[in-house]
Amino acid sequence: MRVEVKVLRCVLCHGDLTTEDGEVRCVNGHTIPVVDGILDLRRPFDPADPRLAEEYEYADGAPEAERTRIAPWLWLTRFPYVHRFEKEILPRFGPGRFLELGGGSCYASGIVKSTWAESVVYATDVAVNTLRNKARPVLKAFPQQPDFLAAIAAEDLPFKDETVDYIFGELFIHHSNEPSRILSESARILRPGGRMVFLEPSVPGHFVWLFHRDASTREHGLGIHEGLLSYGQWRKTVESANLPSSTLIISTDAPYHSNHFYAIAGSFLSLLPKQLVASVFPTGAIIDYRKPATS
Repeated sequence: MRVEVKVLRCVLCHGDLTTEDGEVRCVNGHTIPVVDGILDLRRPFDPADPRLAEEYEYADGAPEAERTRIAPWLWLTRFPYVHRFEKEILPRFGPGRFLELGGGSCYASGIVKSTWAESVVYATDVAVNTLRNKARPVLKAFPQQPDFLAAIAAEDLPFKDETVDYIFGELFIHHSNEPSRILSESARILRPGGRMVFLEPSVPGHFVWLFHRDASTREHGLGIHEGLLSYGQWRKTVESANLPSSTLIISTDAPYHSNHFYAIAGSFLSLLPKQLVASVFPTGAIIDYRKPATS
């Protein structure tokens, strides 16, 4: 299969990749698995790693996989955040090499590739099964398909330094035990002048109870880590990644909530001072970083 060997590197030894006899391997002999046309660019997980649980939610025959197989369009029509990406996030990008992290349905990759067909687009998630049984059916709705489907752990990106123009991710960093590492790794692979945008929830400690039920269902039922970070914790995460404090932006997301209660609350909060809102109420956190043109 086609692989951008000049852009990718081995996650085990950081060696260059080669393609020989239909196999992808690094110069030090590590083989890169290809599962059903999906590049597996992850370091092997420890058996206790909660990221392994991501494979079960969309395993063959699982309820979520079956629901997506029957009606894949629901991932595009049910959620206002698809409209948000098209209206607010897409204009921040342009043609180039685009990487979607923690993509799930990877709708953003479909939109970017269909907008700029000349772009090289990587649609990725931490789980091969999510890409097979969620992203692939959803992406068939788009006129242009991403160039690559790849299983990637965002804490250890398999790209060489300064090789990606744009990075996007939504509602996935809070699942990681190393959120600052995701940001620093993303900044590492950004080309000078490149841009990365991540959308995440921000939940003050005294409001964790409001989201506890949904978080507990996923954490205890599926084993997926749910880290409900406050605005202060996000600020420290950004600082730990050596990114400017201006990278972190408060958002009330009022027009983009499928939950009517949250939408009404967001409209009210948008009228208040942002620093007050961030410290007292649940909001959205936007991490928007443009790498200086000379690094």
